[in-house]
Amino acid sequence: MSLKSALLQFLAAVVGLYVIYAYLLRFERQIIARLGLRGDERWGIIWPLVDVGRTLGKRGVTLTTVPSRFCLGAPLLTLGASMAALATIPWGIWGQETLGRVGDLPFGLWLPFVLDWIALLGPLYSARCSPRPYLRRESEEMVSQALWYGIPSLLSLAGVLVLSTSFNLREIVASQYRGMPYIAYQPLGLLIFVLSALLGGRRLPYRLPQGQDPALGDFHIQHAGRVEAIYHLAQYLHLLLIGALISTIYLAGCRGPWRAGPHWLAAKVILVTAGLLWARHRLLPRLRERWGTSTWRLCTLLALFNTLLTVLLVVWEGA
Repeated sequence: MSLKSALLQFLAAVVGLYVIYAYLLRFERQIIARLGLRGDERWGIIWPLVDVGRTLGKRGVTLTTVPSRFCLGAPLLTLGASMAALATIPWGIWGQETLGRVGDLPFGLWLPFVLDWIALLGPLYSARCSPRPYLRRESEEMVSQALWYGIPSLLSLAGVLVLSTSFNLREIVASQYRGMPYIAYQPLGLLIFVLSALLGGRRLPYRLPQGQDPALGDFHIQHAGRVEAIYHLAQYLHLLLIGALISTIYLAGCRGPWRAGPHWLAAKVILVTAGLLWARHRLLPRLRERWGTSTWRLCTLLALFNTLLTVLLVVWEGA
């Protein structure tokens, strides 16, 4: 791949993620949360794009003694790690030279998780720089929660690894071309993965004490300045990464009813991410209220049970 081709693909990916982020925001606020926020009528249908551009360009107030370039470097690290994690997803059909070639590595399945954990260093650094004890405590709790729920997230994929016998993302997709998508064989693993992703999610680097709709808190923090806006963008990229992993590992990636290609994976990712937004808004508060913050233990036990059950079924069929 030439440098020019790689640069064009990178720019296309950035523009695509920008557009998806802008319209997913509008979908969550107007369709799911029903906030009734109205944009500038002069811009019409492209108002979400203009709104996001203004937000990312807005200068915030620095409340730390650390130089502003270091304060901006933390969210940029989170954003870069999130984009790198998305780049590991194989966006082409088997054998094609497309984005996501990193997924060909023997450890390709683990790489997006490692990069996603590296993205947690940004809010953790910002919390350490803040003079506010509340902000430090909330950010550290968010990072800790994301790490704890990462354990059942990884264990829930063990059943897929047993079935595909590979850590290579492209080979996992290819194995589903030869049979049914893994959602048919691993419904419990998928459920655990989704629950862990939602309960260990990073809705904001700093949560506000509020009684109203969390989406309204998102709106205020997103417009507080470019640092908070970049964290907000990275949070949506995390959701897109979860949607991409679900679509790749459980929904056969680029496979479709006819003519397999990246368009099928893109459609699956957008639909799954929209479903995750709905579940986060409608179901997550009830799950937290009923099960508390220690649900990762239950998810871990269920993931181990799913792995053991998968191994027993594979051995039974091979006997």
